[in-house]
Order: sequence, then structure tokens, then C-alpha cells
Amino acid sequence: MKALLIAHLLLFSGAARAEDRFDLSCEGPRSLNGVERGRSTILLRIDLGARRYCIADCKEVWQISPVSAERVDFRDHVVGTKGSAAEATSKSHFDRVSSRYHSTKVMNYTLTKGSPRRTITSVEDLTCVAGPFSGFPAAS
Repeated sequence: MKALLIAHLLLFSGAARAEDRFDLSCEGPRSLNGVERGRSTILLRIDLGARRYCIADCKEVWQISPVSAERVDFRDHVVGTKGSAAEATSKSHFDRVSSRYHSTKVMNYTLTKGSPRRTITSVEDLTCVAGPFSGFPAAS
């Protein structure tokens, strides 16, 4: 009975399963304001059990937003404040069904005080391949 209880606790304790921890290597087209402008590559390290992820060399580790069987939503990034000379937002997700990473970045800026605001929109639609989880850097 004790062995059964331990097995049950391990199974449902949130212990990391291999399929919940993986790297994604993604590559595909990048567009600026609707015009293809080359290709992008990105490496993501993902731990769904811990709800954390990082990009490339992992200078920062972030929390994952909602996760479903079909989709992993990554943290929205905002730089600057609304109405400042420059502000940028970034939204991204991984579609688990199609194995695609999608990112949209929007930057609004003014060149000089009083000049009209301009907008640049960058979109990445990348195909991903999963690989073994390479881990997060040790906390310093």
C-alpha cells in the first residue's frame, strides 16, 4: 500500500515529465510591415511543469502564460510607456499542433517632439523542431 501511495504521489506531484521539458529550434520568414525581410531563427528552452521558458543563451527566465494541449502562450513583453517617444510590445506563442512559433512585435515611435507617430510591425511565423531540454542556467 505504501508503494502504491508513493507511486501515486510521484505521478501527480508535478514532477517533471520528459515531454514537459524540451528545447524548440525554430526557423522561418520574418516580415516588416507586411513585406518579407529575411529569415529568423530562435531557440527556446521550455519547462511546462515549472511554467518557465527562456530564449537562446537564457539571460533571463520568464514565466509561461496559459498552456493548453494546443498552445503555449509566452509572456507579453512591453518596453516604454504609452505616449513616450518609443514603445514596443511583443506577443508570441507556440502552436503545439502545427509545431509553429508565432511572434508579433509592434513598435510605435516619434522621431522628434511633435512629429507624427510611426509604427513598425514585425511578424515571425517559424517552423519548430523539438529537442532534448538543455536546462536553464544556474541561478547566480
